[in-house]
Amino acid sequence: MSGKIQAMISGLLYGILIIILAAAVILIVPVYRKARNKEAEVARLEEERRELDRQYKKMLAEVHELEHRAFAVEKIAREKYRLCRENEQILTYEE
Repeated sequence: MSGKIQAMISGLLYGILIIILAAAVILIVPVYRKARNKEAEVARLEEERRELDRQYKKMLAEVHELEHRAFAVEKIAREKYRLCRENEQILTYEE
């Protein structure tokens, strides 16, 4: 009789262990997915930050050029705003 009781207790404990493991998996999987999504978002935001840093440095260099070099102002006026000096003509080519 003690062998049957021991086998039942053993089976019960294995059943409880399987239920605990299944519950752990069910609870951990959504958290793991959420963590992976957050890691992907962090990576995307880091790349966006690096791109914004590159743009910032480029703009900072342009501002420095405009503040310290007169030809930079003229270049921007000619290219961006299509301004020209007196008695000059602007020629544009369309492809």
